[in-house]
Amino acid sequence: MVKKNHKVKFLNNTKSKVAMSSRRFLFNYVGNTNIWNDGFHVDYMSGGGSGILLKYKSKYFILTAYHVIKEIIENPLQNTSPFWIRSKEKIVESMNDFLMPKKVWFIGELIPEIKGWQDYTDVVFIELFNPQEDFEPDNYVDITQKGECTEILSSKKIFEGQFLAASGYPLEANLFEFDVVPEGFSHATNLQRHHAIGVCFFDEYGHPYIDYEKCADIFKGKNYDHNGMSGGAIYNFEANSKARLVGMVLSGNNKIIRFIPISKILSQIRNYDKASFIVLDYEEAVLKGYLERSGVYCVETMQTCLDKMLSLNGDYDSYKDWLKNRKLKKSTFSVEKGVA
Repeated sequence: MVKKNHKVKFLNNTKSKVAMSSRRFLFNYVGNTNIWNDGFHVDYMSGGGSGILLKYKSKYFILTAYHVIKEIIENPLQNTSPFWIRSKEKIVESMNDFLMPKKVWFIGELIPEIKGWQDYTDVVFIELFNPQEDFEPDNYVDITQKGECTEILSSKKIFEGQFLAASGYPLEANLFEFDVVPEGFSHATNLQRHHAIGVCFFDEYGHPYIDYEKCADIFKGKNYDHNGMSGGAIYNFEANSKARLVGMVLSGNNKIIRFIPISKILSQIRNYDKASFIVLDYEEAVLKGYLERSGVYCVETMQTCLDKMLSLNGDYDSYKDWLKNRKLKKSTFSVEKGVA
């Protein structure tokens, strides 16, 4: 009976919006063309990774681990919009079906240092551009509610022996196919979300993790190596197909997954604008210019960006590296409430 009951709950909870809040990263690349003159385009897509779609106030964000996006951000073939996130659980028909990144906030630097295997400094919060009208996302977790969020499980309610599941996109289930593809397309891939259920335990430092070997005889199904699951959602099982967001996957293999409880970093997530950040869409930064003030940090104006480009004597690659890899310094001004 234990096996049957938990199996039913697991299948129901995979359809909850918390379980489906995990999203796959699709990384965009260009070849050797001059994107400054030719404008935005994608030569090919590659890679993968997972993140959790959150809404805070009027904005959408992806919570993930920096190592998921590190390579694409630091790659010289980075596009002006380096990765996309599917907005809804529907067939992709146009670019409007994707959410596109604006900035990366390094909120891991706001989290108090801990001892153990987990690296909390790896946590980043990606701010997304507002979606087009009629393309608002589905299946996200809204953390706008003040105080304790009802969609997030308190870390005090995580206990040893608890059944938890990880939701994400293992690479081996989401490979790119270049040989057998539909006519008119150069390559294709799946958007296959995987749910891996296990039992919660605590390590020698008191941090929770999910063990899969100890319940392998209870839950049968396809097993994947968890490469690609980092950044995905950890959720629990509750009645009526409900689930609460428990944590975010930091690392793992086919035996265990280590995660960070969301409730422990909810304050840092909500205060993301106190962290340092980088602008991802550097074409947007240069052509339109950012004159935004957020806490004690600011983004350079368009004139600052153009001055830097001119100082490099037209070396666009050097300028691009400067713009996308730096962390911004604290500004010399402050913003008071009620001041426009």
